Amino acid sequence: MDLETFEQLLAPDGQRLLAEVAARAGVESDLGLGTRLRRTHEPGLVAAAVTQNHLRGRAAAKFGADAPHLFFTHDALEQSTRTTVATHRASRLAAAGATSVAVSYTHLTLPTKADEGGSRGGGGQLNEESATRVRSVRA
Repeated sequence: MDLETFEQLLAPDGQRLLAEVAARAGVESDLGLGTRLRRTHEPGLVAAAVTQNHLRGRAAAKFGADAPHLFFTHDALEQSTRTTVATHRASRLAAAGATSVAVSYTHLTLPTKADEGGSRGGGGQLNEESATRVRSVRA
């Protein structure tokens, strides 16, 4: 998903589209749902919303009730750590005397300007407005 599509999903119309896809998944076929939604939304946005819905469904095993509120890529979801495992690791660190840890939200992968240029390694500058909207969606 490119940055523009991601930003569209964060916008109120995108959030409504994600909610509609989630509500109609399993009621309508993916083909029927996609065809109907493409009459009123951009095809790329519909594809991104349907993909997010599928990824969120798969993510439920790892993230439970948080999954429907997160954004995923295929790679990040595959590499992410289950909440129960992360909690166990955190408790072991706390028992060992750790007072702070660095947290990486690998399940929330944000496109950067470098990604738009074809780099898959990140390292570009994140659009701060998008990051702020992500934070507000997650809150």
